[in-house]
Amino acid sequence: MSFSRGNFDKSWELEKSARNIGRDNWVIEQTYWDQNNVQQTMYWTKPYIGGSASDPSPYKNAGEIAGKPPDRSQAAMLTRANNLPIQAIINSIKAAFPDPPGRVVPYEDDTGIVGEFVSEFMAYYVGWYRDYSQVEFASEPQKQCNFAGHTHVGIKVAVSDAESSVELQLTELFKVLP
Repeated sequence: MSFSRGNFDKSWELEKSARNIGRDNWVIEQTYWDQNNVQQTMYWTKPYIGGSASDPSPYKNAGEIAGKPPDRSQAAMLTRANNLPIQAIINSIKAAFPDPPGRVVPYEDDTGIVGEFVSEFMAYYVGWYRDYSQVEFASEPQKQCNFAGHTHVGIKVAVSDAESSVELQLTELFKVLP
């Protein structure tokens, strides 16, 4: 599982899938509000595609493919699905934070747009690792990653509520692990 900051609200956004974003589609600046409600802007460079000389991955110096996505084993914009027990997680969090809603508002985001920057890469990467481990360790199921998914946590979710929600999310995951 991976987590990142989300909207300027109290959402607990379980992403249904994430995309293998092509290099030209990566966002290189992000405006956000800090803890003092002051608007800030971050800037960064687009990810290097194809691996570098110090990259330990099997794609080291492998070059680029069309669209130049980070995962050069799959086409740009391919999606990898979240297979966490999403509805059970939502139900558990809603039960812990009953009406009126407001402290934590869980929902599934099925738009397919996770953010076009580090959040989307993390969301894609956890699914990529899950899928990789299923093939790499086909004869050793105990080494396989069985579930993967990403959650955006709203900026206004209190730390204690986020801790409780992570615990609830893990509890629901543990229920479906082999």
